[in-house]
Formats: sequence, structure tokens, C-alpha cells
Amino acid sequence: MKAFRVATVVLVLLFSVIIGWISYWNENDIMPVYGDSDGEKNGFVYVKAEESEDGYSTIYVPSGENIRILTLTDPQVKYPFNNYETLYGASNEDTYVFVERLVKAADPDLVVITGDIVMSQFTNNLKYLKRWANLFEELDVYWAPTFGNHDSEFTIGSGKIAENLGLGQSDEERVIEVLSQYPHCFAEYGDAGENAGGGNYFINIRNADGGLIYTLTMTDTVNGLLNKYLRYHTPEQTAWYERHIREINAAEYGTDSEIRIKNMMFTHVPLPEVFTAYEAWENGDGSVSVAYGYVLEGSAKSAGFEKSTMFDKIKELGATTSVFFGHNHHNDARVIYDGVDLVFVQHSGLAHYYRMMADSREKTLDMTDIYRYGDARGGTLITIESDTSYTIEQFLAKDNIRYDDIKIDYEKVRNDLEEKGWVIIDESGEE
Repeated sequence: MKAFRVATVVLVLLFSVIIGWISYWNENDIMPVYGDSDGEKNGFVYVKAEESEDGYSTIYVPSGENIRILTLTDPQVKYPFNNYETLYGASNEDTYVFVERLVKAADPDLVVITGDIVMSQFTNNLKYLKRWANLFEELDVYWAPTFGNHDSEFTIGSGKIAENLGLGQSDEERVIEVLSQYPHCFAEYGDAGENAGGGNYFINIRNADGGLIYTLTMTDTVNGLLNKYLRYHTPEQTAWYERHIREINAAEYGTDSEIRIKNMMFTHVPLPEVFTAYEAWENGDGSVSVAYGYVLEGSAKSAGFEKSTMFDKIKELGATTSVFFGHNHHNDARVIYDGVDLVFVQHSGLAHYYRMMADSREKTLDMTDIYRYGDARGGTLITIESDTSYTIEQFLAKDNIRYDDIKIDYEKVRNDLEEKGWVIIDESGEE
């Protein structure tokens, strides 16, 4: 009997490898489509770090123009073996269409994705990431990705091992090696060093004469032992951020100058202060304001958050005016706390949970939030003026793109699960 069990396990594993391999190489296999960009678009000049004079990726803005940045988060296309379509009406293909339409409608000068671009623990992440990169090449739009907790987790070895198997995820170094080959992608591994992850880098925004307008900081979600759920910026990342803020400021204004540069930070996991601030606002604290949106999930008491010191460093240096993040799919609040914008980017996909939570063991689907707060998927549009003033606004799918043909049919999801014996929690929070 024991031998039979062992043989069964071996056969199941072998079958999984074969299916994964077939899926990886045959299902919508995506070959690289490298663009032929000359680094210019609409008068903007785009220079990657390796080609710039100071080692920082740089975008030069035409005189008298502003720069529009469309920020997206958590599109999270995933491996083919999942039940998200049943539970949430979710679709990878609709997600690609969704993002393409958003980008075309917003017509941004830069797209930033704050992590969880993919969720593909079982099949290799590069296949999905290449498709994203190809999309931006075809759109002729420059983009800057950051790592979320799902973009490079459960890696098998390193380098090309997982890529050749078609199973497990490639590590960050290999992912950035591939993405950085695309002319429109600003991805860099960065120099943050050990315990800081990869994908930490800066992009400088300058006017046509070379004067600095703003800096943009991209930070990784650092690897844990088995996955990427540390949920806080490590001390090494905070030190890296401070070092570069001081170096850029010194190069611009002199080594003895106080910090005068302006900065925006893009990351995946939110800073814990956003939860503290939102709760204070709900309790009537007049020192905190909420420009729009809701915080419906997450807590400052989550594991690891007590170790986060990034916000303290942001306050100390005084350069960073705004921090943008995702991770908690239900949330989309813009909270102004201690003079800093803490912004949950609008959820930007149709391939994962959003304001609905399923419990497969209990066979329940809680739809309270989607009924109560609605579908506010889309992106967050940032406009930076030449004088460093800026605006932040919701760029909602329902208001800006053709949406009826791809949006999720919530009543169908509900009815299909009810027919299978599931209990649906309704808009009042009751069964």
C-alpha cells in the first residue's frame, strides 16, 4: 500500500510537470517583440540609466509641458490552473484588454505599475511578463515596473532554470535582465544591496534645459525566506533611499545645500501609516484628510509593519511628497497625513479578487463591499507641472473606457455559485 501511495504521488508530480510544460510552451506563447524606439515621443526624450550622464534614468519634458503618469496596480494575471474565474468572474485576457484601453484613454507620458503584475507560482512568470512588455512596446508607451509579492516568488534555482522548465518563477535578477531589453521598459536591478531586493531604482524628470523637476523612486517588495510577504521596507532599502535622495540633491544644488528636490515614491506594499491615518480620520482627527476613496482591508498591525521606518525617513528628509502603492485590492483612498499624500492606486485588473472575498472551505462569497462601494477599478493619474506642483486623480474604467463587454458580471458570479450550494453574503452584510 505504501509503495502504491508513493507511485501515485510520483505520477501526479510527473503529470503536473508535463501539463505545466505543455501549457508554458503552447498556450499563448509570447515571443519578445522589441520595439525600435528612438527615445523620443511627443517631444519627450527618454534616456535609460545605462545611457544617461549621471547614471539615472531620465525623462526630459518639453518646455511649457507637464508630465502625465498613469499608475496601475495588481493586474495580477495568473497561472492557468485556478478557480478565480468561477469565484470572481476573473479573466487574464480581459485584464490585458482592460489595461490596454486604460493606457490608450489616458494617453500618459509614463506608466508605473506598483507590483503584482503577475501571479504565476506554478508556471513561469517570464511568459506573462513578456506579454506585458510586448503590450507596452506595441502601444509605444514607456513604463516602469516595481516588484510586488507575487512577481517573483517561489523561485526555482535562478537564472534560466525555471524558464526552461516552464514551472516555478524566475528570480528578480533574471526578470529584470529580460524586461530591461525592451526599449520602453525602465526596469533596473539597482544598487540597494543585500536584504534590499532587486528593482530599486530612480527616474529623474527634467525640463528641456536639464533642470530637475521631480524624482521618482521605485522600491521592491523584499524576498522573505519562502515568499515575499515581509510587508515592510527593510533598513537597507531605507538607507538606499536616503543615500540617493542626498546624492541627487547634492548634484543639483551643491553638497552643502539642504534638501530641496521633490520626489514621489512607488512601491507595492503600503506604508503602515496610511492605515493609522485613515482610522484617525474616521474617528474625527482634523489633522488628517481623505481626498477620495476607501480603506476597506489591511491594518497597521499586520506582521512586520512595526519594523517599518520608511515614513519616518520620508518626514526627516522632506523630499517625498507622495507615496503610491497597491497590494490591498479593495482599497483606493488618497490620505493626506503629515503633509504627505499616501495613495492606494485604483485596482487595475480583472484577474483577481476585488471587493469580494471567497472562502472555499466554507463555500461562502462575501459581496458586501462590491455592492456597497461599487466597481472603482482603473488607474491613478498624476500630473506634475514644471513648477513641481501636481495633481492626483482617479482614472476610473467605468468613466473612461469601453467597459461593458469586459467588466465582471457580478450577478452571474453570484447565481452560478448559489447553484453550486454556496452561501452569498449580500450588500447588507447578512446572509
